[in-house]
Amino acid sequence: MIERDTSEKLHDNLRSSSNTIGIYLETIQLAANNLLLDDNVQRHVKPYREMTDENRANLTKVMREFNAFRNNFNHFIDELFVYNDTDKVYSGAGVSDFDTFFNKFYIFEQYGIDFWSRLNRSESFIEFLPPSRVRSNLNIAERVVIPIRTSQYLEGNLTTLVATITTKSIENVLTGNSIYPETDYFILDQQGRLLMTTGRWEQPDIEAIRSAFAGGEPADGYRQMKLGDNAYTVVHVESGTFFTTVRTTPTPSG
Repeated sequence: MIERDTSEKLHDNLRSSSNTIGIYLETIQLAANNLLLDDNVQRHVKPYREMTDENRANLTKVMREFNAFRNNFNHFIDELFVYNDTDKVYSGAGVSDFDTFFNKFYIFEQYGIDFWSRLNRSESFIEFLPPSRVRSNLNIAERVVIPIRTSQYLEGNLTTLVATITTKSIENVLTGNSIYPETDYFILDQQGRLLMTTGRWEQPDIEAIRSAFAGGEPADGYRQMKLGDNAYTVVHVESGTFFTTVRTTPTPSG
């Protein structure tokens, strides 16, 4: 059996990694809000048919703001885009037709173009979406991302900013600080949806772990659990507003 002090070390280790991820995500969310409040964005990002010649001439300033945002978080962020109609999408690369962006430049396996059209009519001002594979017709490697959506009204127009976070960047934080190489991790959002996993956990195992830490038991902590045919030390950490992190380490027999 893994001794109690080792289990506590696993918990402390996971808490540290979760705090690091939480700080990054909270910082990104705050920076996204601030980006939408930037003077150039406020003045010049309008529904495309309402744009003046001055607005269009100043879009280069907006693109610089977007690129600066991406550069500040380039180890976490895969893409950043903003839109407030179904005509155009604004990103660091420039202005793209709405259909072209989602059907060619940044294709979400999980979310079709109709989803993004509907999303900009929804007034949820901060939202973590379930992960999706993304690809591009520009020969960029396929990867899995978690979209974080932030919305603000800009001069009366509901405007959506989406920053996509690579699951690989989160995995690197978790595994880079891991005590045991055979450890697996998974992260759930506040609705209990799976955001990412480094293993191949089935939904019944995830539900069993959630139930073990629910109810009157402390939300944070560790348990010895049998999942399938194997025994594990399961460590569970609540990570503030956004997510819950779980690590599973095989428990040696004997």
